Amino acid sequence: VLNISSNLGLKPIPGTAHYSAQKAALINWTECMAQEWGTDQIRVNCLCPGLVETPIHDENKFQDPKIRKALDHIQALG
Repeated sequence: VLNISSNLGLKPIPGTAHYSAQKAALINWTECMAQEWGTDQIRVNCLCPGLVETPIHDENKFQDPKIRKALDHIQALG
């Protein structure tokens, strides 16, 4: 089983409380399932990607150097 969460579930930032809380819950649920199902040889993992530039985000934000630097700072690999 592979669940997809977000790095915001591990390290939330202001303005993302509802999203970050849901993603943190998914991480916790994954950990519980891994413990419960592991005895049956079922692996359960959670992928937590960082920010992905997609049309859902305001493309202008990525062009602003200050915002870009702040966004890159919260990404593990920049």
